[in-house]
Amino acid sequence: MPSVGEDQLGELVLSGKIGAISLDTTAFDRYQCNLNVRALRGLSQFKGTGTRFLLSEIVVNEVKSHITAMATESHTELRIALNKVRKGWRCDPDIGAVDELLGLPKSPEAFAEVFFDDFADETEPEIVKVEGLVSHDEVIRRYFATEPPFSKKEAKKSEFPDALALLSLEAWATANKTSVLLVSADGDWRKFAEQSDCLVVVSELGTALDHFNVSNEVRKTVGRALEMLRKADAADMHDEMERAIELFLEQFDPEVEAYASLEYEIDNIDPSLQHWAMNAEVDPRILYASSEIIVFTLSVTAIVSFEGTFSYSVHDSVDRDYVSLGSDSHETEETVTIPMTISMQREIEEEPIVERIEITPIRVVIDFGSIDPNWDYEE
Repeated sequence: MPSVGEDQLGELVLSGKIGAISLDTTAFDRYQCNLNVRALRGLSQFKGTGTRFLLSEIVVNEVKSHITAMATESHTELRIALNKVRKGWRCDPDIGAVDELLGLPKSPEAFAEVFFDDFADETEPEIVKVEGLVSHDEVIRRYFATEPPFSKKEAKKSEFPDALALLSLEAWATANKTSVLLVSADGDWRKFAEQSDCLVVVSELGTALDHFNVSNEVRKTVGRALEMLRKADAADMHDEMERAIELFLEQFDPEVEAYASLEYEIDNIDPSLQHWAMNAEVDPRILYASSEIIVFTLSVTAIVSFEGTFSYSVHDSVDRDYVSLGSDSHETEETVTIPMTISMQREIEEEPIVERIEITPIRVVIDFGSIDPNWDYEE
């Protein structure tokens, strides 16, 4: 159906016209297919309710494929690192023993299966099969008519999985006489849904789940916690959030833009948190609420100083090699918006008690500008 606003979507959920929720692969990719994050595990709230959690078999297989690819890539990087150890330490590491020590005895494919099965055991999705719901003729017709999810771009063949997933979900909705709320950041999914009578799309999982958690009591509790945070009456919560930001900065891998007249390599990027605060127009999204815990999302704005160490070189056309010209450091400051998922105890006595904080992966580009070495005359 045509795009709906926040209020209209809320009315559709409250009226019971949306009887199911489903996720596209992009919704899982938003969390790097980490099926342990609270946002995804929060889908367990639909068990035993009138709202059903659906997953297309296409999406299930794509998610497993992405998990397999990431596990394979990381294991390859581990082997490369062990080879460097072998050369540097003149030893012969036992790769099998290292895998066992790290808890990696399975193949990437087997790991993906077990990981997804554990997620499915908790959230109990209903897997929507393609067979029996999707007409081969309809897929082909849409392909040649370039109707959503197919487009006029050359890579239309890659959209066949989307077509199978969307047509099967639409057929399921029609057969069950209800509408399905789809969570997807894919523009082709949105275009398809806008032409459908029973599919609605939102781009963020937090937005979708928030409409199923409209309890005034829960919202007042979250509002009280954030008000205490603003007034500096929640010291422990503030410290937990700051530690989460600092840990995130230690582990994340930003993209770097820099310009120099010489060849250069980035040796190290060292971030340092200067200041952070909740966005002035903060609008928390409630993901999940039980008698003991509330899980919600919000974003904070952090001012971060980045120190980059760069090494320079020039190409020697005679020796056909690169000659090192030393290294130096440059600093820049960036404002970064950081999305957080906060799990806290429902009862607030003296101050909110935070049980867990997760930060959703984000893309950050650090621009150092011109980094040509600032040599003195003698150099």
